[in-house]
Amino acid sequence: MADQPKIILGFVSQLCAGKDTALAYLQEKHGFYSSSLSDRIREEIVRQGKEITRDSLQKVAGEMREKFGPMVLAERTWQNVLDKHPGKATVGSLRGTEEVEFFRKHIPNFRLIFIDTDEKIRFARMVERAKTTGRKDPVIWKEFKEMMGREQYGDGRNIPATIEMADFKIENNGTLEEFEKKLDELLKKLKVQ
Repeated sequence: MADQPKIILGFVSQLCAGKDTALAYLQEKHGFYSSSLSDRIREEIVRQGKEITRDSLQKVAGEMREKFGPMVLAERTWQNVLDKHPGKATVGSLRGTEEVEFFRKHIPNFRLIFIDTDEKIRFARMVERAKTTGRKDPVIWKEFKEMMGREQYGDGRNIPATIEMADFKIENNGTLEEFEKKLDELLKKLKVQ
């Protein structure tokens, strides 16, 4: 199909691993169109006139998957990418194996990237995010661990199985510059301009 992007990079990670940072960098520095399955959930929450919270994101995502099938978020995000006709795109917030299978079936040049970050670093980032943005993220280790447990499975999510499907793994335990360099190296490996 001529209007398809030449490549789509999908991203899976645990919370605060650096996925959004990767998407923003690839968009700003390398000209990727950026879309996310979470964007489709936010659109639905706004359409319903509800407040966007972590609980509403999970609840509405589950409702959408139950009503329209496990690939609804992937299908809508793929349509969003096609509507923009980009040469290359990133897709964030893949959390289910069916979503990865959908993209692999429809896009020959789809690659799934797992961003791996130490749990204590992710917790520190979450605490910092709560301080600087006012988000109601956990700032106590026990609450963070409980949230991580809830995030793994349910309502179409199976993050551990999705991670197992990754084509590439990038560790993000260092500086922002080191992380960006690893993203640049990945693009070279994939021969993406």
